[in-house]
Amino acid sequence: MVSPHSGFLKERISLRVEIDLQDILALGSLRGQSEAWIKVLEHLIATVNRIQSGLCPPLKKGNTVRNAERVKKVGPESLKFLAKKPQYLKKDLKSGFIRVDTDYYRPALLIDPKPVNDNDTLENRFMRGILTKIRQAVCLQKGSLRELGRPYDSNLRKRLENLEGQIDCCLKANFLTDVSEIRQMSVNQVLQMPPSYQDIYRCYLVLIKC
Repeated sequence: MVSPHSGFLKERISLRVEIDLQDILALGSLRGQSEAWIKVLEHLIATVNRIQSGLCPPLKKGNTVRNAERVKKVGPESLKFLAKKPQYLKKDLKSGFIRVDTDYYRPALLIDPKPVNDNDTLENRFMRGILTKIRQAVCLQKGSLRELGRPYDSNLRKRLENLEGQIDCCLKANFLTDVSEIRQMSVNQVLQMPPSYQDIYRCYLVLIKC
């Protein structure tokens, strides 16, 4: 098995998952090791999908600059914004509702205070980083199947390609697309996450060391 550079997670911890990874990886044959690797990968992807299905994105205060027609309520934030940015006031004597001297204006842009979903959490950055590394590992596994002296197994390659496609789908999910890159994370931070994220971490450690 070929392992990529582990990147942002270098320390190792012992965590429990439903499958006995050590017994699986003890299989002696190359095919047995590949089967074991794939089984761990399938477990990791299933855990990611389970997290995604129950995920409720946290909300953060909006205060987003939007086209005035899309803002339902004009609050004090908008008045402060327009006071600083008068260039966004358009003279409109017919439907304008903001009076300046004897003229009336309407805003082109306003501040929308409506809360918005915030997916850029530590857990999501962690998951995206893990999946990105695992995708690289899958590419290396596919390449290792063609190494000189190893019997080529088209079935294993197809299974790896299918799993690679599932990882791509996970990375394109809404809760992971607008997530900042994570460069470093401590084991203590992982241990403070829910058990399902710790499960993903242990699978990751097994997959990159094989």
